[in-house]
Amino acid sequence: MMLFQVRPDQFTFSSCLCACATIASLKHGKQIHASLIRSNLRPNMIVVSSLIDMYSKCGNLGAGRQVFKLMGDKQDTVLWNTMMSALAQHGHGTETLLMFEDMVSSGVKPVNTTFVVILNACSHSGLVQEGRRLFKSMTDDYGIVPHEEHYACLIDLLGRAGCFDELMNQLENMPCKASGQVWNALLGVCRIHGNT
Repeated sequence: MMLFQVRPDQFTFSSCLCACATIASLKHGKQIHASLIRSNLRPNMIVVSSLIDMYSKCGNLGAGRQVFKLMGDKQDTVLWNTMMSALAQHGHGTETLLMFEDMVSSGVKPVNTTFVVILNACSHSGLVQEGRRLFKSMTDDYGIVPHEEHYACLIDLLGRAGCFDELMNQLENMPCKASGQVWNALLGVCRIHGNT
């Protein structure tokens, strides 16, 4: 593309950064980032999120934080979700929850995806009480009806903590019929605990 002097656009940079994240190639990711800077293209939220994701998946969470801090519109939910997801992937559950509080206090309204991210963070960091509170808060405070993804996160959270009675109660009282995601979460935590 460069050889034929075709000017890269937002989609080009986003796609290339996603490719670098997929193969965890920090070297190539940095080269794409440098090329983005040289292009004088003002990156949109998708490109900024792709940068955060690439740095995070390549093991450089610090660079991801810098990108979040310096670039983009802090009123965009996608940007916050991407940064919280990066923190969660690195096991920083408490920091993810603090960032969620910062997001809300900045006036940014959480969406469905936000709760998937923070419930996963709670699950992987053993923050059971916080996860329960956030699951309830999702409907009570934000008017978001839990979807199957949210229930799968809750099942994972409770199962990892060994709360199988509560987990079964949640499963039986789900307003929607459980399908693949929920059953996979249940099987996963049963395997972790050896609960035949």
